Amino acid sequence: MIKLNASFSKKVPAELDYSSKSYLACVEVELPTGATAKELQQKIHDTFKLVEESVEAEINGHVASGSAKQQKSRQSQQQPYIPASNKQIQYLLSL
Repeated sequence: MIKLNASFSKKVPAELDYSSKSYLACVEVELPTGATAKELQQKIHDTFKLVEESVEAEINGHVASGSAKQQKSRQSQQQPYIPASNKQIQYLLSL
């Protein structure tokens, strides 16, 4: 038997600024010894795709809610844009 190890990892932004979350999935499968090269390539492709899609699904399930929280907290921290008045501009220019 031939053993195949497939893994996929990805980092995504976390809820806090300048932090991230890592997601990793690994799977080990046994391949038949008598398989052709094409069959082996297809099994490798299918296994890797399964691992990659699993990680993406896990991220989308967890990050979507965290992302909304993150955007909401950033929006509440941002001050609304208020242009400077003519009097403020004149004061700055006089300095």
